[in-house]
Amino acid sequence: MASADLALGAGGTATWERCYVGLPTIATSIAPNQDAVLAELAAAGALVSLGCAGDVGERDVADRIEQLLTDPVLVRRLAARATDVVHGWEEARAELLLILRS
Repeated sequence: MASADLALGAGGTATWERCYVGLPTIATSIAPNQDAVLAELAAAGALVSLGCAGDVGERDVADRIEQLLTDPVLVRRLAARATDVVHGWEEARAELLLILRS
């Protein structure tokens, strides 16, 4: 995860792990309790949310991937905003990076 350029994921606990490592993410919610979290993170510019996974098609995902492939500034902004969300948690972030790299 720490060495990836882009993630496709759901809105569970791994969302915070991706934020910790500054991994730009395209996410969908797979449970109702993830909707608000993803909406807030998307509003903060910390990830791209496609909404409920059941409503997302292949073309939706492909379009977003294409958008990010052609907009490196947006990708860097997503990474920076993701880490901003967890700013102040440097100690936990450092420990998580150690775990992820082992």
